[in-house]
Order: sequence, then C-alpha cells, then structure tokens
Amino acid sequence: MTDADELPERIARLESRLLQLEESLAFLQHTQDQLNTELTRVATQADRIEPKLGELHGALQAIDERTKPNQTTDEAVDHRPPHWDGRSR
Repeated sequence: MTDADELPERIARLESRLLQLEESLAFLQHTQDQLNTELTRVATQADRIEPKLGELHGALQAIDERTKPNQTTDEAVDHRPPHWDGRSR
C-alpha cells in the first residue's frame, strides 16, 4: 500500500478519535459545571454556618470557664450522677 492508499483510513481514524475527544470534552465540561454548582452551594452554607460556629465557640468557652475546677482547692467537683458507673449506656 502506498501513502495515498492509507490516507482515507488514517483520516477516518483521526475523525473517529476527534469525535471521541469532543464527547469527552463535553462530558468533562458538564462535570465541571456540576462541581462548580456544588462548590457554590457548599460555600454558601459554610458562610451561613460560620457565624453560628463562632457563637457556639464563645458559649463553650464561657461554660468551660464556669466549670473549671477551682484553682485554690485540690479537689474538682464531680458532676456525675450518683448512679454513674463509668460506662456509657
């Protein structure tokens, strides 16, 4: 076979490969659009949640300060109920 005889076959293979690449590109663009949409949704939720987390952190710090053992005594107060045996129920 000469180069001229192989040319139509090579063109057909290249066209087939080009079609595959175009389909892959379309799929990847669609996937990227979906991921961008999801990322935007998650970022929006994180922006809404962040101030509440700050409030909770402040409240937990206040609780922690109120429940710290007194530094002047050697014993910490045991806040567990009298029937507590150390196992979770």
